[in-house]
Amino acid sequence: MDSDPISRARCDLIYNFLHLLLLREHSRRRLARIGAPDAASSRLHTDQAFPLTSIQSTVALLQPVIDLLQYELLCTRVKAEMNNIVQILRRAGVPVKFHFDAVGEDSAGVLESLIGTGTGHISGVTTIRIDNRRVVQDL
Repeated sequence: MDSDPISRARCDLIYNFLHLLLLREHSRRRLARIGAPDAASSRLHTDQAFPLTSIQSTVALLQPVIDLLQYELLCTRVKAEMNNIVQILRRAGVPVKFHFDAVGEDSAGVLESLIGTGTGHISGVTTIRIDNRRVVQDL
């Protein structure tokens, strides 16, 4: 097992997130089986003419986890590129301040976005302040 605390935290997050997604899917299917009126509205796919295949259903269930891992990779790449820019500017003698915040929400906001009624989007901010005047923002 990897002893890196970030890797352990990532694995814990995915593990618990998958449990939540599976519980939500189980609840949705149970409600659909007993004919609850709100079960159909909570389905990921509502077109009965083209039912989901097993693979599509699995991908739909795992999509939030996939999105989260892809966002982490994007943040890693953006931060590395921004760090390169900052290092080049500092070597040139330009005073630079750099701030990177991959997730702008608190933990409750992140959970609401991922599994609640939120948008499903997570965002962050990266700021490079050049010579204490100009600001370059991204992400």
